Amino acid sequence: MSDKGSPRYNIGIDVGGTNTDGVLYDCIEKRIAASVKIPTVHSSYARAIESSLKALIGDCGDKSSEVASLNISTTVSTNALLEGRGAPSNLVLIGFDRYPHIVSDIEKMISPLSLLKVRGGHTGWGKERESFDSEAVKNFVKKREGELFTVSSFYSPRNPEHETAAHRILFSNGSGHVTCSHELSYSKLNSVKRTVTAYLNTSLVPVANRLLDDISVIVNKYNIICPVMFLKSDSTLVPSEWCRKFPIEMIYSGPAASLRGACFIAGECRAKNFIVADIGGTSTDIGRIENGKAVFSEKGAKIGSYRTMIPSLDIMSIALGGDSSIEISKPKRIRVGPERAVPFCRASEETGLSAGDVIDLLMKSFANEKDTSGSLIDGNYTDLSAETGCLPDHEMQLPMIAKDPCRSGPEKSLTKEFSYTPTDAFNTIGASEVGDPEISKAASYVLAKIHRTSGFDLAEQVSLKASSILEDSIKEYSSICGSLPRLYVGMPAAVFAKLGEKAGHEVIVPENYNVAGAAGAAVSSMELRCRVFIMHSFSDDSFTAFLPKATVFSDNFQELLFEAEEAGKRYLSELVEKMGYPEARIMTEKDFSYVGPTGNIDTLLSLSIEFRSVVDTAQQFDHR
Repeated sequence: MSDKGSPRYNIGIDVGGTNTDGVLYDCIEKRIAASVKIPTVHSSYARAIESSLKALIGDCGDKSSEVASLNISTTVSTNALLEGRGAPSNLVLIGFDRYPHIVSDIEKMISPLSLLKVRGGHTGWGKERESFDSEAVKNFVKKREGELFTVSSFYSPRNPEHETAAHRILFSNGSGHVTCSHELSYSKLNSVKRTVTAYLNTSLVPVANRLLDDISVIVNKYNIICPVMFLKSDSTLVPSEWCRKFPIEMIYSGPAASLRGACFIAGECRAKNFIVADIGGTSTDIGRIENGKAVFSEKGAKIGSYRTMIPSLDIMSIALGGDSSIEISKPKRIRVGPERAVPFCRASEETGLSAGDVIDLLMKSFANEKDTSGSLIDGNYTDLSAETGCLPDHEMQLPMIAKDPCRSGPEKSLTKEFSYTPTDAFNTIGASEVGDPEISKAASYVLAKIHRTSGFDLAEQVSLKASSILEDSIKEYSSICGSLPRLYVGMPAAVFAKLGEKAGHEVIVPENYNVAGAAGAAVSSMELRCRVFIMHSFSDDSFTAFLPKATVFSDNFQELLFEAEEAGKRYLSELVEKMGYPEARIMTEKDFSYVGPTGNIDTLLSLSIEFRSVVDTAQQFDHR
């Protein structure tokens, strides 16, 4: 235990497409005490999390009681949506009968297991437009016991009464998970986006439950009794049980962790404005820091073709990483990605063969190929020896490596398992030492033979191409980026930084750059939000407040404002308490809209109040 008698450490784990990173964060000394990086096991994210956790628990002396919080960022929700692995859900639409074009727009984006349209819904002022047809919902669920459901009612952000009534009916009649659209609308109106967001959330529930169940087993195995938290797309934490209900909030969890981590490890640059590029093995995430804080997206998180209502940092993801596959038709005609591949430099550790054996196979696979002039490649090892300093000493057959040139289309790849990547190029020019650099140099050599150039020159061209893609993407991300310094994090960050500096950019590579995502998860705080609206009716000079659990009408604005503020604070305090925390800092932010002079109650159109509860998990939780 720490001197204060409270748990000392937070553990942050970031599950990426290529690697899983972990850090042990000392909450007393405010520093990263240990870190770990292991390959991600795509068949089981839980295995990668367990390996990281095991290593980090050992670094704090196997004292699980010293861990205040286990914080995880993961791409599980994002990948499930992109890969179409979400579960089908039934959809109940309430009060949409007058708007067939809206129903059509919804059906164009999602394909529900079955669709029920019933009477009901409210007006924009939260008043019931038509009575709710509860019997139709009862009959609908009787035939679908145990299935998943999504419910969306017209104007439910103004009054969720019909959605909550449908939820009660579905739940009491044996349904599986039910998502109501107002739960994920954040009080914003947009019936199509709101319905789609809720539907996608429901589809992710089985995926999230499997992951969380696996993690629960791991936590028990290592006697971890602290809260297990997950990073949301806005870079804040929520408990695992929250993620069982709202797994869609975990989309962009990984990139959000990276931006949070970049801010933390930026040191003296923390308060400045800069571009962050988190360069991984599979992809690169680009975001922006203003005055020490990550910039938010005003449109909500977008994943694939889906635009959701989920609050998210303003992040652009591109298919560029150290493990991007390379296609070369000419030395200056180079395609990078979008596919991910295993670099040649990893071939020895992946197959168990010696570097010499792998290089031998590389050379022999090209021995009878023609270069770009039509001449046969002679397979002479002399030049290779001079370039790599490594000469194969004997022959071996390896079925997994085909004897085909390392090209695409009609020019098939050298192997189904390995490909030439930016990492191989970086190794060749001496900018990195990942895996076995000698194998990278050999791969550069055989590719260069085909294209009648040197291995070093070809690798340099590939490196510059990767760097230019990153720079072009940064410019596309923001028009003001040209004047801002770059802060690079992620495994290949140091290499890209050198290339960027050659192009005349100010590039910062902070300490612990290779575990920024895990650091961001470790230092994040739990944060919950809600929003209330007050609208002014000029026809009768009355006011309507749309509160978290009710809609209230009054002629007295000041009394209604007080009630709204108390209701928002009470709602968040109750949520925090249910999650096991004694208290939280609750902050409010008001946004007034007027049709006339500012500050004149007679011309007030509306008032939006956002409530934020912030809990420092390291300080609040004590598991004794």
